[in-house]
Amino acid sequence: MRKEFRCPYCNKLVGITKEDGKSIVKVLRRAPRNKSNNETIFENKCPKCNNLVYLQFRFLQNTGT
Repeated sequence: MRKEFRCPYCNKLVGITKEDGKSIVKVLRRAPRNKSNNETIFENKCPKCNNLVYLQFRFLQNTGT
């Protein structure tokens, strides 16, 4: 299953990813204040409105054995 990410300002397509249930991705207007060890944050400019957006990739941890 694929998931599309859109700019929160103008709704322009910013990126596409394949969703596998092992991660959560969010598009944010502001950079998150706290960053954990299991997440990565990318800065990207929207091609349409040139606003800076942040893509937050959070990887889910395995709780089972």
